[in-house]
Amino acid sequence: MGKFIYSIKSLFIALFITTLLSAEDKSYKILSTDIQTLINDDGTIDFVETREFSFKGSFTFVYQVIPKRGFDKIYDIQVFEDDVAYLNKDTKQDGTFLIDERKSSYRIYLYHNSSNETKKFTVKYSLENPFTVGENESQFYWIYLSDRWDKRPGNLSISQKFSSNIQKNDIIYDIENPSNSKKYKLNIEDDSLSFFSSDFSSNNEMKLRTIFPSSYFINPVVNDSNFSLAAIEKKKRDRDLAQYFIGLLALFSLVTFISYARRNLIKFKIEPDENQQFTSFPSNDHPVIVNGLFYRELTLGPTGGGVLSTLFELASLKKLKIEVVEVGKWFKSKRLKITINNTDSDNVKSSFARLLLKRLRKFGSETSFRDVFSDFSLLSSDWKSLKEEEIYSRGWVDTSYEDEKYRLAILQFLILNIIVFLRNLVPNFSWFCINSTFYVFHYNYCK
Repeated sequence: MGKFIYSIKSLFIALFITTLLSAEDKSYKILSTDIQTLINDDGTIDFVETREFSFKGSFTFVYQVIPKRGFDKIYDIQVFEDDVAYLNKDTKQDGTFLIDERKSSYRIYLYHNSSNETKKFTVKYSLENPFTVGENESQFYWIYLSDRWDKRPGNLSISQKFSSNIQKNDIIYDIENPSNSKKYKLNIEDDSLSFFSSDFSSNNEMKLRTIFPSSYFINPVVNDSNFSLAAIEKKKRDRDLAQYFIGLLALFSLVTFISYARRNLIKFKIEPDENQQFTSFPSNDHPVIVNGLFYRELTLGPTGGGVLSTLFELASLKKLKIEVVEVGKWFKSKRLKITINNTDSDNVKSSFARLLLKRLRKFGSETSFRDVFSDFSLLSSDWKSLKEEEIYSRGWVDTSYEDEKYRLAILQFLILNIIVFLRNLVPNFSWFCINSTFYVFHYNYCK
């Protein structure tokens, strides 16, 4: 029985390892992408998209997603492998495709059997009314390639043509992305545009805005009476102006903060004069608060020098005795032994000395400096509060920066609100807006 269980475990492990190795060996890439668009005068657009895939391992389907936005209707969807047409059937058999309509998208499944080979798929479809139609001008705005792709498009070729006659001077092409013109080659002839690139990565976009006369359509139906070429140009000017203004605001915000930080957040460095000889302590104040002033840390906990100076103060009042003793049998070391005589506060003027004397009552008649300092380090809130109170009462701390800090916070808040307002006023400016996607059509998953 034990051998049987061991065999089952070994088989399971072997299958698991085999599955992992198969998953690692399974991959695909896109060698080329060709997208052709034909703008018809009846208010429709025809798309022909061809992609060449290189499969490593076995694949049974791919699918692509078409979000339901940017057009009224999608129809006449056809799929080809080379010149062989796929059938629209819900059988998941090789050579068929399935259109799965969802709440916010269409998902088109292409079923095939591919193993360690290269295949070319073509998807044809038509869209009804993907235009913004104004009184005089119309617009076709399209994201031909989205940054939602998980694969490089390979050698990319995009073309856009008009099916009927139109004057070249009546067409305005505006490539929003990519902004770097070195990434592509562009050719415009008569009523057609051609776009070529082999430098696109998986996160590059190709967004094209095409503006042309509304009279191009046979029966134009205005769906945006406010749309015009003049309105588009005004939006561009507003966007550029907003970007410049945002830049100035950001620079002003940075300069004001740096100025505040240099005045109030950077510690001053003071180099001691080694030639100066001190014949007396440079202050009549208690060493603990002088120590805090030197360190420029008002909330700093008890220091060895502060506690030791206070012990010396109590020793001078005969409250305790401090002596150096040797401890250890084999490895001797010297320590400060403290013998406590009495813990009444008579003749003790210093608040720090009274606090320390009160704490010494817990140690009985004898302790060491190490134990006293450890106790203060663990329970230091009273010591810190007393030190901070003493320092502030002498006016040693400049608190004017507090008011400036609040003024700076209000200023930064106002700048942030202006930026948010400009973002809502000009939603396309590039610094803060994530460009909305009208349409994403891509092969984003293979299995």
